[in-house]
Amino acid sequence: MGIVASIGLCSVLAFASEDRVALHLSFDGTGKATEGWKAGGKGKIHVKAVGSDPSGPASSRHLSIDAEPSTALQTKSIELPDLSRCSDVELRVRSSSATPSEPTVLEVQCFTPNHGWFWRRLDVRAGDEFTTVRLPLRWFRTSRDSVPRWNEVDAFGIWFRNGGTVEIDDIKWIDGGRADAAERSLDEIAAEAFSTATEPKRAERRGVVVMTDDPALPADAVLDAIDAMRAGVERDIPGHGSPWRPVVLLVFAQDADYRAFWPRFAARFASDIEAPKSDGFTSAGIASAAAAPDGRLRPVFVHEATHAYLEQVLRLDHTQNWLQEGLAVRYQAAFMGEDFGPTMRRRIADPAKHPSLARLTDGRELRSTEYAQAGSFLEWLLDDPKRAEGLRKAIPAMVKARSTALEPHANAILGASLDELEAQWMAWATTRYALPQGDDAK
Repeated sequence: MGIVASIGLCSVLAFASEDRVALHLSFDGTGKATEGWKAGGKGKIHVKAVGSDPSGPASSRHLSIDAEPSTALQTKSIELPDLSRCSDVELRVRSSSATPSEPTVLEVQCFTPNHGWFWRRLDVRAGDEFTTVRLPLRWFRTSRDSVPRWNEVDAFGIWFRNGGTVEIDDIKWIDGGRADAAERSLDEIAAEAFSTATEPKRAERRGVVVMTDDPALPADAVLDAIDAMRAGVERDIPGHGSPWRPVVLLVFAQDADYRAFWPRFAARFASDIEAPKSDGFTSAGIASAAAAPDGRLRPVFVHEATHAYLEQVLRLDHTQNWLQEGLAVRYQAAFMGEDFGPTMRRRIADPAKHPSLARLTDGRELRSTEYAQAGSFLEWLLDDPKRAEGLRKAIPAMVKARSTALEPHANAILGASLDELEAQWMAWATTRYALPQGDDAK
């Protein structure tokens, strides 16, 4: 078990301009060496530099890795080029432990100092020869909770899911020739989302892009509603960050096409996503929903666009946590001209049937029936300047911790325990959501 601090491998970092290679990581023992690699995880890992197969074009030496399941090999923090300009990472691999029915399963990972990591699954099939694999950076997944950027990456690693013996040589970062080569283009997203027989309509405003195959969609009205949401974020969390790529909302003319898109799109990441059961879905920074049959502007457009926007400006992934869902229903409710009264009156009447504030804000996924309670808690925090300032200070602390769990920050930033905050919130809610005298409870 345990973690090995360093395995002291001699590696080469060679910056190259030929063949549009931005960075070449080799293992032949010449040139400038890194300070080594570090190994970790739940099992044992043994690494050594060995002579290459003379029948292949590999460099004179490469890595031979014998890893137990759930172990990792990672470079220390090193100087890398701006990977947002790179299109792919290329490496040569083979595995003597893989079989025709069971490949050796790796994850290629790229780490940032403060905002999580990118990763991509790689199945190494059985074979005697090295295989050159090229992985497009735009189809890498991201870690949960905190959202990384490619220009922040300063370390590279391999995670061994099922363990085995793997040999790796010549890791190259391919220059994409443009500033955003690591990002998915709007044309690629549209091609994945909509039928090639239909040219989708595209409307853009201030970095927000609505794409749809529904000619009746009131795209300008959708952008107006998203503008109102952005104004709400600026009011609630002033001075937040800015998006570094377009905020995309996909609106499908047919509900079946909306639900079929996500399993197909996930396959591009070597991943699986079930067809969404909800009216809207956001993942990988892309919001989506189906159009209304009568052409009206659906509140779910605002809700899902909020998730895609907050992922970038707050650097917090959309994982159905209290902060993301609470803010999304806050701006959705403002769009609809509604409040959280019905839900909160039920909570006040029978608190045992509802989650405690500690459970509501522990960073785990909420059920859809709990979204309005998170929205009300945020409404209470933002109703008072001192509490609002505490929330604004808590957000970067949660980003740094890569978790939206509020409890670690409650006393230090908000000045009270979660139990104390819940009592104060409920006292406020009892007055805030009280029905006028004579009205029946709803």
